[in-house]
Amino acid sequence: MKRLLPILFLLSAFCFLLSTPIMAASSATLALSPASGTFVVNTPFDVGVYLNTNGAKVDGVDIKLNYEPAKLEAQLITPETSIFPDFPTKTINATTGKITISATAAVGSPYSNTTATKIVTIKFKPLTTGSTTLTFDFTAGATTDSNVVENTTNLDILTAVTNANYTLSATSGGTPPPAADLTPTLLLTLGGSLLLLLGLKRLLFTPVTS
Repeated sequence: MKRLLPILFLLSAFCFLLSTPIMAASSATLALSPASGTFVVNTPFDVGVYLNTNGAKVDGVDIKLNYEPAKLEAQLITPETSIFPDFPTKTINATTGKITISATAAVGSPYSNTTATKIVTIKFKPLTTGSTTLTFDFTAGATTDSNVVENTTNLDILTAVTNANYTLSATSGGTPPPAADLTPTLLLTLGGSLLLLLGLKRLLFTPVTS
């Protein structure tokens, strides 16, 4: 029995380790910029997605964003290929209001930084006035949403995101007034001058009768 105790202890410890989730020691963040602001209806504006790996080496990023298609039109996704050379996924679903982007580093060249760096730009056009949000689909520890994959461990090290809130306003200054129509005034002026000249002519050239 004494010989079995160490074996049972090791088995218990092994089972405990299997049941304990593996947590990534590294941490990365994703952020939207600008995170707030006022934008004019029918005037497109750009939103950058910024990555900070905090020194960790990463092989790729999955970005999943939610927006309100009744208030915003997502028009264009522009990758920063100098950061990640390959973007295998760049989709906009205008019906559900979901944007999905995947970016991967070159083989053998994981990406790393210590300050937030823009990895993609998304162009939006406001469709109506009001307030709206742009949010990451993110739950800490989940692997089917937004993720940042560490190079050596293949773990998702995304720990925090910064979402955005925007105000959508009508065109500033309103509609400019139409140009004044000077035609009636000009005709009236010319007509008055013509009548004046005719009157002077009659006065000067009409013979005087006694």
